[in-house]
Amino acid sequence: MLLRQFAIAALLVAGLSAALLFNEFQAYSSDAAQHYALIRALMDLDKWGSPAAAPNLGNLPFYPPVSHWLAAEVGKVFGSGLLGMTLVASASVGLFYLAMFILSLRINWRAPIIACLITICYALLRGPVFGRQVVNNYFYAQVVGSTLAVLTLLIAFNQFHKWKGFIVDLFVLIMGQIIVATHLLPAEQLIGAYCMVLLVHAWTTSSWKIFGRLIVFSLLSMALTALSPFASNVYAIAQGEGGAHINHLLGNRFAQIVFLILGSVASIKLILQTREKADAGMFLGCMGLSSCCLAFLQIALFWVGIGSNYAIAKHMFVTVAFFIFVVSANIALKKSSPSDFERFGVTKGLALCSILALLTMRVDLYPSVLDLKKVVAFQTAVRTLSTHLENEDGRRPVALAKQWPPNISYGISIGDLRFPMKVADLILEDRPLPQDQVSIAFMPPDDPGVIPECSVPAHSNQDAEAFDYSCVVRSANTRR
Repeated sequence: MLLRQFAIAALLVAGLSAALLFNEFQAYSSDAAQHYALIRALMDLDKWGSPAAAPNLGNLPFYPPVSHWLAAEVGKVFGSGLLGMTLVASASVGLFYLAMFILSLRINWRAPIIACLITICYALLRGPVFGRQVVNNYFYAQVVGSTLAVLTLLIAFNQFHKWKGFIVDLFVLIMGQIIVATHLLPAEQLIGAYCMVLLVHAWTTSSWKIFGRLIVFSLLSMALTALSPFASNVYAIAQGEGGAHINHLLGNRFAQIVFLILGSVASIKLILQTREKADAGMFLGCMGLSSCCLAFLQIALFWVGIGSNYAIAKHMFVTVAFFIFVVSANIALKKSSPSDFERFGVTKGLALCSILALLTMRVDLYPSVLDLKKVVAFQTAVRTLSTHLENEDGRRPVALAKQWPPNISYGISIGDLRFPMKVADLILEDRPLPQDQVSIAFMPPDDPGVIPECSVPAHSNQDAEAFDYSCVVRSANTRR
C-alpha cells in the first residue's frame, strides 16, 4: 500500500464523515459542554497555547490540548467551536474504521466485510463499540487519540519491513507522546500494542536485537509519559470516577472479565496463525491482546485501590472494536488462505474499506439528539448580544433552553458567556441559579421556557431573546 494513496483515501473518508453528520449532535453528557468550553477558550486566543485558569474553565486549561486545538481550528473555519468539535469527532470515527478495515483486508478480503457486519449489528443494539464514546457519553479526546493510535499502528505495519527498525520505533515513540498530549488511554494502548508486536516478533525470530529494541522503546515510552504533565492530569480526572455509561453486560465486572479472557484467547489464536510472516494478522492480534491485558491491569489496579471504574469502562470501547476485528480475521482465515492486498488491488481495496468505514460510522453515530444549525445561530447571537451588556455588580448572563438537552445551555453559558462552572452546574440539574450572580438569561425566541413579560428587547434579536433573570425566577415560582 502506498502511503500517498492511503492519505487520499483518509482525506476523503474524513471529509465525507464530517459532511454526512454535519449539524448532528449525539450527546447528553456534560462532558460535551466542558470540552466545548475549552475549545471556545482556545479559539479566543491570539496564538497557539493553553488558556489561563478561569472560573468558567475549572481544571480544563490543564487537560491534554491536541484534540481541542484541532477542533478550535476547524471551528474557526465553520464559525463555531461546537461544529468544529463534532466534525473532528465524526471524522475521527470514520478514520478509525478505515484504518481497521485496511489492516483486516491485509489479512483476508473477507475479514473487513465480516467485521463491518458484526460492528453494525452490535451498534444497532447500542453496544459499547468504538464511536459510541460520543453517543450519550462524550469522550471526545479519547476518540481522537484512539484514531491517531490506530493510524500510527497501520503506518508502522506498512513500513515494518521497509524502514530500519529504530526508525519505526522512533516514529511510534514520537506519535505516542503526541497522543499523550491528546489523551492518556489511547497512548497506553498504542505503546502497549507496539511493545506486544516487538515481543512477538523477537520471540518468533529468536532475535535479541529486537528484544533490545523492545526494552529501549518501552523504557523511553514509560519515562517520557511519566514526565508528561498531561498524563498525571488525566489520571487525576479518572480517579474522580466521572460518569461512563456502557450499555449491555459489559458494565458488569464478571462479564468484563469473561469478555477479556475470550478476547485474549482469540488474539493469541490469530497471533499464532500469522506470526511467522510478521504480517497484518500479527499486528491485529497484538493490538487485541495488549488491549485486553491493559484492561485486566486497570481492573487489578481498581481492586488494590489505585484505579477507577471510569478508566475500566473507557477501555471497553476500543477493546470491543479490536475483539470484533480479531474474531472476524479468525473466521475469515478458516474459509481460505490469507490473501495478498496488492493482488486484490490497492485502489479497489481502499475503495472497499472507505465505503465500509463510512457505512459503519453512519450507523455507529446514531441517533442525533438535535440539529446544530439552530443551536449555532443562537450561540452566535448570544455572543454578539452579550458584548453590549454591562457587568452589573459582578452579575453575568447565561443561556437557557428547555427545547434542547441541558448540556447545550450549560456549554454556551460556560464557553461563550464565561459563566463560572461551579455555579453553572445547576443548569444541568434544572435548578435556579443565584440571582445575585445572573443578570440576563438568553433563550431561543420559540423556547417553551420563554416568559414574555420578562423580555428585554434592547438585548434581543431574531435568534436569541434576552430576559431579566430575576423576573424569570419570580414568574417561575408564581406558576408553581
